[in-house]
Amino acid sequence: MKKIVEAPTAPDAASVVQALSVPEVLPPRVVDVSSPADLRLRIRVVDAITGQTIDKVTYADVDAGKVTRFAVEGGNLVRKDDRFVKIDEDREIRIEWNEEPAA
Repeated sequence: MKKIVEAPTAPDAASVVQALSVPEVLPPRVVDVSSPADLRLRIRVVDAITGQTIDKVTYADVDAGKVTRFAVEGGNLVRKDDRFVKIDEDREIRIEWNEEPAA
């Protein structure tokens, strides 16, 4: 009768298997002011070419390449009459997590 002996696994093998079994939660592709506040706090919109964060975003669509944001001058929002000025842009963007979401 043959005895079957299992070979021990490498210490890293268990962590690799565990990492592969937990699906990565991807950030949303579209966000706007109606998105849940806790979600908006955990993401940032980034220019895909420069890698710089785009501030004061009210709408972002990664697939369409559209961003709507408030105009800012000298750190202050720009007003025209009684409204804040919004800028609509067509540019390559990414939406990234500020922090990894809980799995």
